[in-house]
Amino acid sequence: MKEIVFATNNTHKLSELRGIVGSRVKILSLADIGCHEEIPETGTTLEENSAQKVQFIASRYGRDCFADDTGLFVEALGGLPGVHTARFAGEHATSDDNVDLLLSRIEGEANRKAYFKTVVSIISNGELHQFEGRIDGEITAARIGTDGFGYDPVFRPDGYDKTFAQLGVDVKNRISHRAIASRKLVDWIERNYADTEMRRVLFHSTIFGPIHSRRLGTSLGINLLPDDGKTCSFDCVYCEAGWNAQGCGTTGLPSRAKVAQMLEDRFRQMAENDEHLDVITFSGNGEPTLHPDFAAIVDDVIALRDFFAPEAKVSVLSNATFADRENVAQALRRVDNNILKLDSAITATLRKINRPNASSFTAEKAIENCKAFAGQCIIQTLLLRGEWAGEHFDNTTDEEIAALIDAYRLIKPQGVMLYSIDRATPAPDLVKVTPEEIAAIAARVTAAGIRVY
Repeated sequence: MKEIVFATNNTHKLSELRGIVGSRVKILSLADIGCHEEIPETGTTLEENSAQKVQFIASRYGRDCFADDTGLFVEALGGLPGVHTARFAGEHATSDDNVDLLLSRIEGEANRKAYFKTVVSIISNGELHQFEGRIDGEITAARIGTDGFGYDPVFRPDGYDKTFAQLGVDVKNRISHRAIASRKLVDWIERNYADTEMRRVLFHSTIFGPIHSRRLGTSLGINLLPDDGKTCSFDCVYCEAGWNAQGCGTTGLPSRAKVAQMLEDRFRQMAENDEHLDVITFSGNGEPTLHPDFAAIVDDVIALRDFFAPEAKVSVLSNATFADRENVAQALRRVDNNILKLDSAITATLRKINRPNASSFTAEKAIENCKAFAGQCIIQTLLLRGEWAGEHFDNTTDEEIAALIDAYRLIKPQGVMLYSIDRATPAPDLVKVTPEEIAAIAARVTAAGIRVY
């Protein structure tokens, strides 16, 4: 297996990048190669600083390496803080100190234009490659929002009426300068470095099928995400569509009108072929409720179903992260099968298996979102055990099943679907739970008065 050094000892960054690249390339930290010395950053540009770090590692340790550097550039300040972004208010300044200084320096300025920029440098086989991510916006007059870090509360990206700190992690991770640069890096590693393909997007059209689902019967699928990329609020170790890091693709989200027209065309084609349909399933390359027109599209699908296939059920497979949004919740109540994911009722395990983008997301929040449907839902639990990024997980233990049963009792679903992996997964070291084990767990759930499908 090929190895590459990430010039950091930041454990969060390491875990994230290891998850992105998977098992095809081994990502090493500075500590892994015995580098405990200060790496110089004396450049006057982000390009120079990130290049300086990787060149230091390559020359000193003879290793392929990548590193990043990020800056905020404010037009009214002549591009400051720029390369001094992290230390704008001084070597030992806090983020609040930096923001306070920035706001004081541009107080009263009419020109609030600014942009964030990240540069990632990688040295491979002696050659330097660089990737840039940039997002333009403006500096607000005061802090707005509580999420994020650094300058997020005072940076409002173009095209949005909220700051990074208001938009939340999911949106920021799709549009930010760092996300753009990271996607370019991952694409390069995929093309030039990894041993095998990283991409595993399953669905390359908005309407797909009909296909036979092991749990839902003959199903016509609706993919509200890109045809050539993945967009999801979870990054599950077992996701059949692969890691989120493959990027959101180039096709964008399908419009409401496109979904309706393509579904109608497929209905007419199935009628001509005399094909039977059991269910219409919102699934695809990520989380369907992320689509801004999700609720309206659900209404369109129900109307078309009523006209062309009135006996078919409409199902939505969701991870419930956005089920607390009123328009999403109301739409999920209108479908026949509101199928919500709950793989663990213990936060530590949920975070290892489902890897939510929002670091604040907990099992308790997932249960609360499901419980709000007052029984008008089906819970889907995938059982597995394995290891990823040095962390072991097993949601079949007595403690895990007891916690799940307690959660099911609180949620009071119509029923529970228990199953295990049966396709290739992005994390390679996952263990499929046997049918006998699933049957034993199902018996425990049934004994607790909960229906198992």
